[in-house]
Amino acid sequence: MTATIDPEFAAALRRSLVAESLRAPRRPWWRRRATTVLAVVAGLSIAGGAAAVGGTGLLPGGTAVTQKAAPVTVTRTGPATLDLGPHVDGANAVDVQITCLDAGTVRFPDGAWSECSAADVGTTSAWTGYQLPLGPDDTTITIDASAGMRWRAVTQYVEAHATAWATNADGYTYGVANDAGMPDLVSVMATNGRAGYAWNRDLRWAENGGGGEPTSPADAVARQKAREGQPPVSIPVYESDGVTVVGEFTMS
Repeated sequence: MTATIDPEFAAALRRSLVAESLRAPRRPWWRRRATTVLAVVAGLSIAGGAAAVGGTGLLPGGTAVTQKAAPVTVTRTGPATLDLGPHVDGANAVDVQITCLDAGTVRFPDGAWSECSAADVGTTSAWTGYQLPLGPDDTTITIDASAGMRWRAVTQYVEAHATAWATNADGYTYGVANDAGMPDLVSVMATNGRAGYAWNRDLRWAENGGGGEPTSPADAVARQKAREGQPPVSIPVYESDGVTVVGEFTMS
């Protein structure tokens, strides 16, 4: 299954790429496709490093999730509105896990969408996990699936909140991207399989193809097209001190 984020939500995706990957057993964001400006990060191997928050296994800045209700499993065909059950005190989001039983596309209420091919059905690639914020009066979500497509959904009320970034001895923040933005050192997975951190400034440089910030959305798209077929850009990956090199991160 691949997923595409509507251009309106591209900025939010960029902030949450790492945090989303930490919510086991999430399907990693870097295996999903992103359109327009975010297509440049479609192949990211952004993942968790070694540092944990309070022994929870979350990296600093990661999203802590508390289950607030039992999961609800339903099977539907085509577009459907899912009843989440009575709202639970403290729940501010719903965890949604969808498994494609047929080839097709499912679109989430916020514009993100996932696509299953016939080859995906019956394999782990037919599954994806997602989390949607909820208001206190929200008790349903609508999934816009392809007509005639069968799919199974597991939904569960959760309470989700971002943890704080950590700070190294030199005063630089490190951890994962979240709604607060990007720390100085962002958690990534190096090409050698080592978990570590890349400097935010280096990631932005690599994301822009080794150049400065785009001057407009049109400039970003033009740069993206110009980079097609070009060699990938690599940057160093460090330990949380931002000095000790453990590998490199490649952005296509």
